[in-house]
Amino acid sequence: MAYTYHHLKRNEHAGCEGDRYSASEQTIEFRGRTVLCQYVDATAVNFCTASGTSYVGSINVKGYVLRWKYAVDHAGDAVSELEPVTDKEERLALSEKLWPGPGRSRVQFSDGPQQETRLPGMKEGGQ
Repeated sequence: MAYTYHHLKRNEHAGCEGDRYSASEQTIEFRGRTVLCQYVDATAVNFCTASGTSYVGSINVKGYVLRWKYAVDHAGDAVSELEPVTDKEERLALSEKLWPGPGRSRVQFSDGPQQETRLPGMKEGGQ
């Protein structure tokens, strides 16, 4: 089932002061289709248990691109239409491509909209 995805803002700080968090988007070609991925990493992470870690990272596969940045929402963010990767074999193959070797569990797959819902005021003809 296709869903509307709102792209990440650029140069926006996230997390507590002192934490270093970054998220970026990239598309890759996979079996003749374009896939949108988010690369997320953080350093100097503190948890509510008073523990922490020096690094956390993952790749979030948002889905196959059906329409790329076809609109902008009321906040001025680009909007695309995506289709989740639901096939288990395709998920395994994508995981191996994105994170070869140990650590493939750091590749996560979106099953559809979370905050990616159509918002009032979205305009066709985005970036």
